[in-house]
Amino acid sequence: MAGNFADIRERGVKQIHFIVSDGLSGMKNVITEIYPHAKYQPCVVHVMRNILAKVRVQHRNIIATEIKEVFHAKDKQEAEQLFMKFTQNGKISIPT
Repeated sequence: MAGNFADIRERGVKQIHFIVSDGLSGMKNVITEIYPHAKYQPCVVHVMRNILAKVRVQHRNIIATEIKEVFHAKDKQEAEQLFMKFTQNGKISIPT
């Protein structure tokens, strides 16, 4: 993984502003090492899949709907409010 980013840098890409990835283990560390100023975001599709994989099948539709509301919020404040509402309803527990 690090080799791929190092290769990109060696081919002349000196600066990357934003990277979205599938959230592979260690990806953020590699990006920070090679492109320290790049902002990193895990792909929301992969985040959704990972969450739903931990939810009972009969609850997946409602959880998916509520997660999408968070992802589609008009701004950060609304997203934070929707996320707090979602987690306070006891429908999901966030690992620490």
